Amino acid sequence: MRRVDRQPNDDEDVLALVGESRLLAGLLSHALDRLRAEPRGASLRRAREWVCSRGSGVRFSFEHACVTLGLEPRTVRRRLGLRAHVPRRVSRRGFTRGPSP
Repeated sequence: MRRVDRQPNDDEDVLALVGESRLLAGLLSHALDRLRAEPRGASLRRAREWVCSRGSGVRFSFEHACVTLGLEPRTVRRRLGLRAHVPRRVSRRGFTRGPSP
C-alpha cells in the first residue's frame, strides 16, 4: 500500500491534514496500548478487531491510519502477531474451511 499524498491548497487544508494525522495517530496508539495492556476483555477484543479489519477505503480504519502515517499495515500486523481477517471459504463438499496458509 502506498501513502496517499494530498496537496493542501491553503492554511486550512494544512491544519486539517495535521489534525487528521494526529487523530489517526491517537487511534493507533490507543489500540496498541489496549493490545499490550489488556490480558482479555472487551477492550482487547475491539482493538484486535479494528487492527485485523480490512477496509482501506473507510476513513478511520486501521489500514487508512497506517497509510496516512506512512506505515505498512501488513508489517504492523505481523509485528503484533496478528493478520487481516480473511473470510472462511466453503469446500466443494460444503465444509467450511479456514484460509489457506
